[in-house]
Amino acid sequence: MITENHTPLAPDSPDISVFGYRQELKRSLKTRHLLAFGLAYINVMGVFTLYGVATVKTHGMLALAYIVATVAMLFTALSYGKMAREFPISGSVYTYTQRSFNSHIGFVVGWVVMLDYLILPLLNFLLIGLYLNVLIPSVPVWVFALAALIGITLLTIRGVTESAATSTISTILGIGFVVAFVIFLIAYLAGQGAPVFSLQGFATAAEITNPDTGMSAVFAAAAVLCLMFLGFDGITTFSEESVNPKRDVPRAIVLTCLVAGVVFIGVSYLMQMAWPTAWQEIVNQDTASTEIMTRVAGPVMTFILSVIFIASCIGSGSSGMASGARILFAMGRDGVLPSKLGTVHPKYKTPIIAILCIAVVGIASLFIDLMSVSSIINFGAITAFFFVNLSVIAHFFVRGKRRHGKDLIPYLVLPGLGAIISVALWLSLDWMALTIGGIWTLAGVIMLAVQTKGFKKAPVTLSQE
Repeated sequence: MITENHTPLAPDSPDISVFGYRQELKRSLKTRHLLAFGLAYINVMGVFTLYGVATVKTHGMLALAYIVATVAMLFTALSYGKMAREFPISGSVYTYTQRSFNSHIGFVVGWVVMLDYLILPLLNFLLIGLYLNVLIPSVPVWVFALAALIGITLLTIRGVTESAATSTISTILGIGFVVAFVIFLIAYLAGQGAPVFSLQGFATAAEITNPDTGMSAVFAAAAVLCLMFLGFDGITTFSEESVNPKRDVPRAIVLTCLVAGVVFIGVSYLMQMAWPTAWQEIVNQDTASTEIMTRVAGPVMTFILSVIFIASCIGSGSSGMASGARILFAMGRDGVLPSKLGTVHPKYKTPIIAILCIAVVGIASLFIDLMSVSSIINFGAITAFFFVNLSVIAHFFVRGKRRHGKDLIPYLVLPGLGAIISVALWLSLDWMALTIGGIWTLAGVIMLAVQTKGFKKAPVTLSQE
């Protein structure tokens, strides 16, 4: 049955029948679970993931790039929180644009974002392979990546509660290590007689005014670093499994973004202070974090870094696969993708077919490099950020006519700034991201045109009643 129900829920109500859906997923997640998912999905150890790539790109202005990325993400996190409170159902930005604009735009945005969710778990499989290879060089990266893919897939099928437990454990380990590393960094700076606080940890006059790099390089790096924040938006995909989605989901979204931003800025600043010339001396950009770890804390801490980083990637990969599966589940349930994607495992009550689809995509982790994965992910991520900000304006300011007094700031000014910053970051992406993302988007538009007979009818939304 086709439905166009756009009615938001009553305050604190978890009932999704007003949207034309039947509750099928298990409601068991609270704020602490969602925050654990978000932080594990972001992976606070992610500050080490692109350390080498971004440090070289910015000529040592990594912390400044993280400040730009964090500000952009906070605007967008607020928009996600508003939309999650209004529409606490699976689907994230796909759902928000579908219900704030129309089904055609919802499909195209959902299609672009799906690229992001499909590829992000792949990043974790690849990172696990890279860092295990550092520990055991005799075993190829692809062997470890394949083992990670199989193990994380089985864990995700097992259930959302199990994935949440894994996320919690990996997050605790990651935070513990980051705290220990910060202590080592401060002790190292003290031993070198270097100041702990200096603007040189963010930028130098020579580099920030460099016509070949400068702020253009900072914005380009910030566009790449946005993928490090992909976690607060992933939280929205668990709305149908949250006990109180209208309260807990928005709260967890903003907390996740704030915690991650503080960690990323602080740690990258201290790493720059400890190794100011790193951007000129790094040997392997993909695993450069092991180089600074050896320099600052010695080989034992480097070994511990690799082990905990791998554990964090397991938690992040599990959360990423679980979130991506909910996107596919929502689109399959609505009939805009094959309905089989809406299949729920009879025992574990998880979207089994959707999970397996992401696992198939993950096979690419055996053949692709780190920078290529990062670039592809960012196209979908920043597109999602742009449209969720526009959705707030369309739903509240335009449709809801929230246009007076204090409503102007939350429903026009803040999301408007978020959208503008998203465009600036999007334009800073490299040619590979824009090319692959453009091809993927075109494929989605063609699929939509065929499905709707030249856009003459709306994509079908199926009621589960």
